[in-house]
Amino acid sequence: MKRIIIMMLVVISAASQVVVPSIAQTGSAAGQAIPAKRSISGTVQYADTREPIADVHVFVSTRNGYVSAETDILGRYRLEGIAPGKYLVYAYAKEGYPLGSERVTLSSDRDLTSVDFIIQRFGSIAGIVLDENGEPLSGMAVYLIASRYMYGALRHLLAGMAITDPEGKYIITYVHPGQNYYLLTERQLETHLSVSTEPSDPRLRKRIPSPTYYGDSPSIEGALPVTVNGSDQREGLNFRVPRTPSYCVHGVLGVKGAPGVVHFEIMDLQVPFNLPGAYGIGLPPANGITGPDGRIRVCDLHPGEYKLTAMQEPHDSKSDPAFLGSREFSISDNDVNDVSLLAQPRFSLSGEVVWDNPSPKESFGPQKFIELELRPLTWFGNLWEAEMPRLGAKSSVPGAFSFEDILADDYAVLVQSLPPGVYIKDITFAGASVLNGTLHLGSVSGATRLQVTVADDCGLLAVRVLDNDGNPAPGSYVTVVPANSLPPALLAASMISAPTDDKGRFTSGCVAPGKYNVIATTAPTEPTPEGLGKILKARSSSNEIELGAHAISQIDSRLMNY
Repeated sequence: MKRIIIMMLVVISAASQVVVPSIAQTGSAAGQAIPAKRSISGTVQYADTREPIADVHVFVSTRNGYVSAETDILGRYRLEGIAPGKYLVYAYAKEGYPLGSERVTLSSDRDLTSVDFIIQRFGSIAGIVLDENGEPLSGMAVYLIASRYMYGALRHLLAGMAITDPEGKYIITYVHPGQNYYLLTERQLETHLSVSTEPSDPRLRKRIPSPTYYGDSPSIEGALPVTVNGSDQREGLNFRVPRTPSYCVHGVLGVKGAPGVVHFEIMDLQVPFNLPGAYGIGLPPANGITGPDGRIRVCDLHPGEYKLTAMQEPHDSKSDPAFLGSREFSISDNDVNDVSLLAQPRFSLSGEVVWDNPSPKESFGPQKFIELELRPLTWFGNLWEAEMPRLGAKSSVPGAFSFEDILADDYAVLVQSLPPGVYIKDITFAGASVLNGTLHLGSVSGATRLQVTVADDCGLLAVRVLDNDGNPAPGSYVTVVPANSLPPALLAASMISAPTDDKGRFTSGCVAPGKYNVIATTAPTEPTPEGLGKILKARSSSNEIELGAHAISQIDSRLMNY
């Protein structure tokens, strides 16, 4: 059975953006007294009955490693010996699936209590995987896929999985009710020999199962969505899987400008994988180690899109890779030959923060700095955690910053902290905007700089949500979206969704001037195709306002049921 890597991941919702603690937020500076360590405690319960849940794994990640505990029969946990700072507390089921996370700030003068997790009951999905002749397929992976807009694109993320038994049966547990999912079945990923001994003629190789989505579709575009209600078990979600020829990829990998021994990974881009800051579980890609000549010949690959990554094997388990490189390749109806890839050395990425206008006329408060983070888009949990200290930077406004000793790969640029009264106008690299997009490193000159443009001509939105009787609606949600037409990914990135207070009021932070639709709902708007579809449908009957620079727009918004 394949090894499953449980990643430190977070459910990101538009209603509550979770920020992974940066190195600047934890620990103490050199030369300062080490503050007294404190504890975090609470309970884990079911939402409907408040029944305690035992054997839940609760943990935080600190500079010195993980601090973890299991809940007892009363659902209680206690994490001890934690330095003051900002943390994410994670709760995972004993089977390894994420239940939730809570963002906390631990002070030096008291312990944190009542950090509780209220968990909805989950449903499950079951079925059988058969081949084209109706025979059961054993050892097939069945992936539960959730689609979410993240980092400027629609991304298909792994939310659960199962392996078929000798009768081809599978069951996926911990399925969130009320959400649309897709199911994909594929052969399990394996560790590859660097040079396969498969025959050179594809016609002489054994045919392999073709990746198949529920609905017997070869692609997610033709797949049937799946939803469970409450704690129900949906059965009969069966697959009929055709077989396809097996192909190989040939190439030479290396480091320091020459072929050599490197660790390599081949990721099937159709298989969902998880990003740092996403939710779910992570799977290791097929991988191996080249010989001294750097040659690879990897077989048993079906037609599709792949990503090949090469990294210098660390000298010991505590060392990080010094070189990394990646490239994509496609397989259609034949082997792929002459793929070359040289892992690139670490480098430094410098940048600057500049004002959109010459300078602000008024002070914007005591915080005059910005915190940035590079979020890798293709790594797995262990490498991301090891690289975190290098992926944060801090700059004055205006000012300069630098990410030191980073790996050349694809990243999202995130802003984790801003001075009040300031918003991000744009982030550019090599003449192109990477705000809500992908920063491609490794293919441009090392002299290219990252530029972050900030502006202070923003306004505030003050919204009061009313129910059908005209009374304040505490516990409701406000969603704010630009009134102009945008592609779905950019609309999701621009969307604000947040809860009201106990008086049914919501006040935004610094919002760029422009026209917006304000929509009040009973539940948060998730950055999913279904969530955006509901918002777009509700737009025509929602409030539209024009927010001016340095203005405060106040508005009453009626609850909408859609």
